[in-house]
Amino acid sequence: MSVSKRFILPDEVKAFIVQELLPSKGLSCRSVESGIRTIVVYLDESISNGEVEELKRITKERFGNTYTVIFVPRN
Repeated sequence: MSVSKRFILPDEVKAFIVQELLPSKGLSCRSVESGIRTIVVYLDESISNGEVEELKRITKERFGNTYTVIFVPRN
């Protein structure tokens, strides 16, 4: 029996981040850009490195290592 992996589209990851993850943490973003295997999220707020790591962890738990997600806090 073979198990096929479902391909995850970058738009699916971006939608989760913008519509579910950030609002659940009281955050928002000014823009989201995606490359071949990277998604960059430019946040509207300044947050700590610990908070950035938590966002990365949640995204990785949901989507695995399909994309590298970079959260850029506002300076």
